[in-house]
Amino acid sequence: MKFGYLAIGFLCVVCLAVMPAQAFTAKTLTISLDQNGNAQADMQYDLSFAEQAAIFFHAADPATLLQNALQENLNRPVTVGKADMSSADVTIGSFAEVSTNAGTTTYDDPDVLFCRCTKSGKERVVCPSDFG
Repeated sequence: MKFGYLAIGFLCVVCLAVMPAQAFTAKTLTISLDQNGNAQADMQYDLSFAEQAAIFFHAADPATLLQNALQENLNRPVTVGKADMSSADVTIGSFAEVSTNAGTTTYDDPDVLFCRCTKSGKERVVCPSDFG
């Protein structure tokens, strides 16, 4: 009987060891700007098993987590239209600075950085992209 417990324990340890460690895997990110510099960001991603479980059991609301994280990092108004286990649609007010010179309109948008996402993923269930 003790051998059975040992075998089950060993299998559990092996399963935990081979589970993916990343917070999420980004598939696509599309950012569209309107004439006023407001952005519509659409992202497709894969969540880790732990994050999917947290959302499934309603332990985390991805829309609220994403909105709070983006507002904190961007210091701009953010509205999350949808955030689920595979995608998010976000509207970011005044994302780009708009300037017109000699009839030419220029949109200066911030760099999109993902380098701090790993750190954020350890603190949040849904790891947002970090708009620098």
